[in-house]
Amino acid sequence: MPLILRIASALVTVYSFVIIFRVLVTMFSGEHYGPPWRVLYAATDPVLRLFHGLRFLRTATVDFTPIAAIVTLQILASLLLSFSNAAFFTLATVFAALLLAVWRIFFWIMVFFTVVAVIRLISLFVSRRPAMFFFQMLDNILASPARLASSFFPRRQNSDYRAVLGVMSFVLVFLCIIGLFVVEPALGLLCYYAGLRVW
Repeated sequence: MPLILRIASALVTVYSFVIIFRVLVTMFSGEHYGPPWRVLYAATDPVLRLFHGLRFLRTATVDFTPIAAIVTLQILASLLLSFSNAAFFTLATVFAALLLAVWRIFFWIMVFFTVVAVIRLISLFVSRRPAMFFFQMLDNILASPARLASSFFPRRQNSDYRAVLGVMSFVLVFLCIIGLFVVEPALGLLCYYAGLRVW
């Protein structure tokens, strides 16, 4: 049984990488036609269509549908892998595995936004040229977190985009460090006592 769960987890992970490949190819090269691309679209469209119906995942400029699909698949892969390492199954085991999977996905989303924010912040200080397509795409990705970060500035103060990105980058780096050195070990202990071997 553990071997079957590990194989299923690996297959789900590979499938999520196929979706990532499809998104990157579509984003940077546009639509493709031909037999290999039809197979790629046929393999990934069913899962992406499930999330495409959720309107809140799509904004005017950014479609978060693939990200939601990848996050869900990674949670499923993490759960399958956790269950393959479980010494016994109880409600606590299922809860601990689910909590660990959700935390790890949330952590990597934080890392993603941290990297994007730091890259954009560095580009604002280094580049004197007008915004290019790549930087506009980074700004679109950071729009919601930047709006949230700017709400912490006083209303009278005209918050500079650099200041907002600086505060957001600092907070995200701080949260990533806390998550890595406090939350992850605490969840590891919880999983250990629930019967999961995560280390």
